[in-house]
Amino acid sequence: MLEIAEELMRLGELRDSGKFGGRDLEDGTFTLSNIGSIGGRIANPVVFAPQSCIGALGAVRKRAVVDDSSAEVVVRDMVTVSWAADHRIVDGATMAMFNRRWKEFVEGPEGMLAHMK
Repeated sequence: MLEIAEELMRLGELRDSGKFGGRDLEDGTFTLSNIGSIGGRIANPVVFAPQSCIGALGAVRKRAVVDDSSAEVVVRDMVTVSWAADHRIVDGATMAMFNRRWKEFVEGPEGMLAHMK
């Protein structure tokens, strides 16, 4: 996590100074696209080599849902996430398991902290 945070800081500094370029996007393996920041809700992300996976995060919106524990209708913040993967590298079942775990971590970040080493 610290390495990711340091890299994000470095990239942010390059962006702020106007020095962010194509070389800073090379050799990635996993991309997250925040279409929600411009109001987008759903996307069909496309994987480009050498990437293995891409996720598109939609805008947060309020939705009425049935609470699993109480069976009551409650209003919750919801976001649509779309994933795509190069199936020569990652199969659909693995992406489905990743999505389930990712959802668990977003809904309960303390679970992610428990898995960090």
